[in-house]
Amino acid sequence: LSRFQVEAVLTQFNNLNSARDRALVIGAGTGAGKTKAFYVPALAYVARNIDPASPHLQVLAIYPRNELLKDQLAEAFTEARKLDDWLLRQGKRPLTLGAYHG
Repeated sequence: LSRFQVEAVLTQFNNLNSARDRALVIGAGTGAGKTKAFYVPALAYVARNIDPASPHLQVLAIYPRNELLKDQLAEAFTEARKLDDWLLRQGKRPLTLGAYHG
């Protein structure tokens, strides 16, 4: 991970574990890895706290263009699949991702 990604991941983990609402804006050039800086901590947090009895929405990402959505969904899916083995060893289900566009 690059320096800005590490800083963003750590900040997001701290924000997710805080009792207060917080926001984080990640700014970097095209192709620099902003998506990974967002999805790594978000998916890790969901994986750690997944509750089969409460299957509600955990993370929402909004994209301004369908092509960007398709590209970023593919990356998020790849990151989520990296957690599958760990989740199964914990007796948890794999993460489910979806997209709505149209």
